[in-house]
Amino acid sequence: PYDYVWDNASKGAAGAGKAVIDCAKEWNSKLLTYVSSAGIYQPNDVFPMPETTPTKESAGQVQYENYAIESGLPFVSFRPQYIY
Repeated sequence: PYDYVWDNASKGAAGAGKAVIDCAKEWNSKLLTYVSSAGIYQPNDVFPMPETTPTKESAGQVQYENYAIESGLPFVSFRPQYIY
């Protein structure tokens, strides 16, 4: 088991994403950290974009974040603007 789980590859709450969250919960991990994407935000003309900007509920990353929160795990998500 792992105390800290870092996921920067999953794109949703199915398949590997679900497995990562479920394993972290089974291991009683102290923290699940997820690298999401600012692409989950609904488009607007505000810059810089605040974290309160509404998200696209259909985005896989939003579904991942929601599943992780519902699991009850200590959870943090980063939403960088660009990843290369």
